[in-house]
Amino acid sequence: MKSFEEVYKFGTFDVEGVSFPRFLLGTSPFIGAGQFGPKSYFYYRHFYEQPANITKIIIECVEAGCNAVQAIGYPPILEAVGKAMEDSDAEIFLFGTVGLGNISEEVEAFSLLKPSCLVIHGSYTDKNLAGALHHLKEIRRRFNKIVTGVSVHMPGIVIEKTLEAHEVQIILTPINKKGAFMRPTQGSTLQAIEKAREAGKRVIAMKALAAGDLSPDEAFPYLKDKVDGLTVGLTSEEEIKEALGAAAKFLT
Repeated sequence: MKSFEEVYKFGTFDVEGVSFPRFLLGTSPFIGAGQFGPKSYFYYRHFYEQPANITKIIIECVEAGCNAVQAIGYPPILEAVGKAMEDSDAEIFLFGTVGLGNISEEVEAFSLLKPSCLVIHGSYTDKNLAGALHHLKEIRRRFNKIVTGVSVHMPGIVIEKTLEAHEVQIILTPINKKGAFMRPTQGSTLQAIEKAREAGKRVIAMKALAAGDLSPDEAFPYLKDKVDGLTVGLTSEEEIKEALGAAAKFLT
């Protein structure tokens, strides 16, 4: 099996000795997340209820040089990622998100897949940052050389509260050219991201395409100097080609 670095084509950065990808395949479409509007139900039926279709997308990304996945800790997602790891000839960098359900159970499920990074989901972090930091300490005790952090849905408020926390090395936040999902405001979100990066935190963009309202060629130049990396949900061969083509132009 080829190592992560042998296959990955889209640039990396270092987090305490861990080579971290600048572009990751996201998995929000695969659970039929609500931000995708009318497409959500189709995505749920096509992907969440048929994990083999998720595996197919992951393998197509690996074959195109993107062997990095940001996976939500739901069983069908983890089943699909595990199958892709078995079927692929390349090591897959796994960035896991836990906290939508029972965190301890989700961490246990991820442990079987040997994640390189685990973060606490924004639905938990925004409500209980102290609890999120407690769970991150436990995760760091359990795993050797793992990157940890938080996802946030209210970045303009929550990010600044994480700046002194050693457990928060990575922050996953909404950011995009349209300002969609950047709560409470686009300006407060951008200020918080800038402060986080000045404090040595690494920032990964989510909702970079504003739930499909922006094309990768529109979205990625805006993000290039504002974040360290991004995760984007892709659902077809056409989307993979478009997004990875833009990533090669603007991120590497």
